Amino acid sequence: MPNKRIRYLANVIMISLSLVFFALIVIRAQKLAITHDEAFTYQNYVERPVKGIVLYRGPALPNNHILNTLLAKASVKLLGLSTFNLRLPNVLFALVFFWNAAWLSKNLRTVWSQVCAFLILSAQVYFFDFFALARGYGMALALLMASLHHFYLYLKVNNGNHTYRTLIFAALAVYANFSFLYVYLGIIAVLPLMAYADGQDSKKEWWRLFRAILVVSILLGSAIYVPLRQISKMLFGGTSGFWEDTVQSLLNVMLYHNYSNWLTPLSIGVAVILIGTGVLMIFDAFILKKEKRFFYQPLLLVLLITAGLQWVQHTLLGTEYLVARTALSYGLVFLTLIVFVLERMQEPRIEAWLRNLIFSGVAVLVLINLIDNINLRSTLDWQYDAANKQLLKDLQKEVRQEQGETILLGATWLLEPSLNFYQAHRHSNWLQPIERYQPAEEVNFFALYPAEDAENEAKAQAENWQLLKTYKNGLELYRLP
Repeated sequence: MPNKRIRYLANVIMISLSLVFFALIVIRAQKLAITHDEAFTYQNYVERPVKGIVLYRGPALPNNHILNTLLAKASVKLLGLSTFNLRLPNVLFALVFFWNAAWLSKNLRTVWSQVCAFLILSAQVYFFDFFALARGYGMALALLMASLHHFYLYLKVNNGNHTYRTLIFAALAVYANFSFLYVYLGIIAVLPLMAYADGQDSKKEWWRLFRAILVVSILLGSAIYVPLRQISKMLFGGTSGFWEDTVQSLLNVMLYHNYSNWLTPLSIGVAVILIGTGVLMIFDAFILKKEKRFFYQPLLLVLLITAGLQWVQHTLLGTEYLVARTALSYGLVFLTLIVFVLERMQEPRIEAWLRNLIFSGVAVLVLINLIDNINLRSTLDWQYDAANKQLLKDLQKEVRQEQGETILLGATWLLEPSLNFYQAHRHSNWLQPIERYQPAEEVNFFALYPAEDAENEAKAQAENWQLLKTYKNGLELYRLP
């Protein structure tokens, strides 16, 4: 089969995979119940004027992912309010992610490695969660993927346009979710380092590079300064240490809280990959003295600088380490690092069968993780909201049985925003708005999680509340005497 036909086949495979992945995301965005954070964002930020969103007026909590909020507001205004319309901007950004992942993968040497690389970058079940939700993480991942794509092209062709695109996409990722700021700072630190390593001696070229960094950084700083001041005391994270809080928690969610027995070996594997990549970079630069720049080199530097910034900030200011979903930017950069370390193995001294075996093995493991965990019921971080739509349907049946009586529903704070979203969105006059922390004595039904609401669970047992239903996610619905 001619080389051109093989490459055409690779394009067809990547496009087909993108369409399958996108269809999954669309179906999930349509079927998944609204989550706590989405409903809270809509109620407290999306409904505000644009100026209020941009200046972060409202609760000083890190729920207003500004770019996401602005685009969700536009989507709802144009198409009307629905869960899917609220999520539509992130759904569409999934296409941006797949497009840039495919084009970045096409820079690899062999067709087989291109397809495997695309799978490694794209078939991530935890990423799929955020492309199907109205949160800023999904579009931030897509924009960072675009930034990494243009970062590669900048290093390959040294084109000033790619400098600006690298920086603009990374800055927009920050505007979609502030946790991506660390990676943005890593990128702007590495760009001059790579220019110096490449022997850049033209003052004009240096000025072009620093001008791009200054322009984009000043604009980004102006846009996020006020919001960051508003929420700086309300950020959550870990204090145990970077490896435990950031690396291990991210690994755990990327594996969808499964394979717990593999968490420690995989954590050790991440450390081995990082150390091995560092040794390889030293070997390439100082022993082989290769003039060619490999993309794994700046990616490793971005990760190290980003982690170093977090450590310094924690040490000097006590800022907590990123955990789980707030560390997603590390996940994408590390996956891209793996791809280009494997691409470095395409050098002639490595046997082709070994290269393909390793590439295939990593891609297969990623696919297994996706197939094993993808579902249409819930997302990993908001499983407690999975049964809310069914709960309301069950409650409505109770109304019919009681001949039109208005229901007063009590609920834990976790459920209040999402249940109130449905109550308002569906104009459910049979259900009174739910008050957070409303005493159980003032309601005639109650929804709770035993593990999260021990006080009311104890009351349910002591006062003989009638258990109407226990849902698959553990949610319990009671009728009060």
